[in-house]
Amino acid sequence: ALYDAVVEASEKLKGREGRRVLVLVTDGTDTSSQKTYHDALRAAQKAEVTIFALIMRPIPGESGRSVRGEHVLINFADMTGGRVFFPARADELDRFFDHLSELLRTQYLLGYEPAPVEWRARLRVIEVRVAGTDYVVRHRKSYYAEARR
Repeated sequence: ALYDAVVEASEKLKGREGRRVLVLVTDGTDTSSQKTYHDALRAAQKAEVTIFALIMRPIPGESGRSVRGEHVLINFADMTGGRVFFPARADELDRFFDHLSELLRTQYLLGYEPAPVEWRARLRVIEVRVAGTDYVVRHRKSYYAEARR
């Protein structure tokens, strides 16, 4: 129940201070969720959760793999500013967590105030570019701005 898990975890993380990170260790196949892919993505975006996916491929070739599930995880990570990792063997898991730790320690936070007020409850699309460099900017692609009370 992958989508249900993302929705529930996002709801639990929503009220917490600091960075909200969700690490999914799966092949991406959802077999029993009551929630949809869109519900899960919206919940993560509203809670400002960054999704990192560790995609386990029990079968090395295309045959028998959950390619659709992998694309779901890639999209979750891309839309929330996270990353996807494809370890080939179990001994590569330590390298994944070391890399994840490094990513989380070396991030910058940018912010701005959206306007006008009537747009604040909508999904807002974000594009971040760094001019004149070879840097790769990983960021969430959109967010839901809540109206101020």
